This record gives sequence, C-alpha cells and structure tokens, in this order.
Amino acid sequence: MKNLKLIILLLIIFALGCTKDKTSVEHECESNSPSFNTQVLPIFQNNCSNCHASQTPILNDYSSISQSAESALSAMQHVSAIMPPYPSVKLSDSLIQIVNCWIHNGKQDN
Repeated sequence: MKNLKLIILLLIIFALGCTKDKTSVEHECESNSPSFNTQVLPIFQNNCSNCHASQTPILNDYSSISQSAESALSAMQHVSAIMPPYPSVKLSDSLIQIVNCWIHNGKQDN
C-alpha cells in the first residue's frame, strides 16, 4: 500500500512538472542570473543540509547541488509539504525562484 501511495505521489509530481509553462520560466529568468555562491548555496545550506547530511549527495557544495538540482527543485515546487518537510521552514516562492533561475541559466558555478 505504501508503494502504491508513493507511485501515485510521483505521478502527480511528474504531471505537475509537465504542465509548467516553460516560456514563463524563460521570461522570469532572462534578467535574473543568480550566483551559486552568494544565493543558491545558502538556500541549500540553510534549508536542506541538516536533513540530508547523512545522504549522498550531501547537498553542501556545487557538485552535489548541481547533480540534484532538478529533483530538489521539483520537490520544492510541487510537494510543498515534503521538501522541506516542516511547514514552518517552507521555502518562500522567491527562494524557489532563485533555484529555478539558477538551473534555467545553466547551473553556473559562480
């Protein structure tokens, strides 16, 4: 039963991700190219690293974050009750948008 719930949840995440208008993302990110070191890294350090410290990748440096960026963003956007798992630390839309634009602009190590 748990596996069925997980499969349904993943299908919902996938369906929501497919419906996002890619041109609106492009438009929002044209003039916004976030810095990894000053904007993106602190988001992961302050909101992800504590819970993911025992997992691989740890999400505390450019390499691990860039590898996991798309799946992390998907969890941040579409499963708001799961990533981060506590409503009190839910990421704001502006922080999620920073990660989104960083990915959209090529995940630069800057």
